[in-house]
Amino acid sequence: ERFLRKTGIVVNSKIDVISKLFCEKKIISWASESLSKRIYLVNVHSVVSAKFDRQFSKIINNADIALPDGAPIACMLKILGLDQKERISGPDLMISLIPKCEKYNLSVYFYGSTFETLRLIENRIKNDYPNLRFAFDSPPFRQMTSEEMELMIKKINNFEPNIVFVGLGCPKQEKWIASNYGKINSVMIGVGAAFNFYAGNLARAPVFLRNNGLEWLHRLFQEPKRLFPRYLRTNLIFIFYAGLQILKKMIKSDS
Repeated sequence: ERFLRKTGIVVNSKIDVISKLFCEKKIISWASESLSKRIYLVNVHSVVSAKFDRQFSKIINNADIALPDGAPIACMLKILGLDQKERISGPDLMISLIPKCEKYNLSVYFYGSTFETLRLIENRIKNDYPNLRFAFDSPPFRQMTSEEMELMIKKINNFEPNIVFVGLGCPKQEKWIASNYGKINSVMIGVGAAFNFYAGNLARAPVFLRNNGLEWLHRLFQEPKRLFPRYLRTNLIFIFYAGLQILKKMIKSDS
């Protein structure tokens, strides 16, 4: 069946207006057919990066699905008059898809993070989903050679995963997915910090914080040194450009 996307532009990134449930159904459908697809979870950091990086902007706007990961993105879609009811985060999507993959006999590949984290994921899956077929690999923390890239693609395709979860961080994971689109016969999903949450390295924010768009605050308390400068810079830039976009919409609707 043909997938008719409904999207909105936030700053200059094309974001899907979609429910988590429908998104998961679409992913399972594509995964069952071993289709090569690009799924990105777009937050404030992604949108600001895309504003100043033309190549990254092109990657986001060529997604098969670009999900609103982060309350400000979902909120902007609503302000722009689009019916986006929820934010869809990488950890929530991954946690939700894993049992569905076991149920529908779909295999999964985890690519990214460290072997220590991947071993913790392995232990959790073996315990919780013993019938799930899965594999994982941690890339080197340097630029891979073209020969290494070819071997990596061959290794993943030989395993024949239906879904590849990519946890390399933004914008590295999106660039990795875009460069392997059409080469890896799987639905590739950039899930950010989901590996660390699933492994138990980082604690998820309490549900009431997540439901009220305050997960970022919990993350800030967990990793202040890394996240404070990023949040300060990207959030201010986002507020400026989102404000401009809202202002233009108001002027246009008044004229």
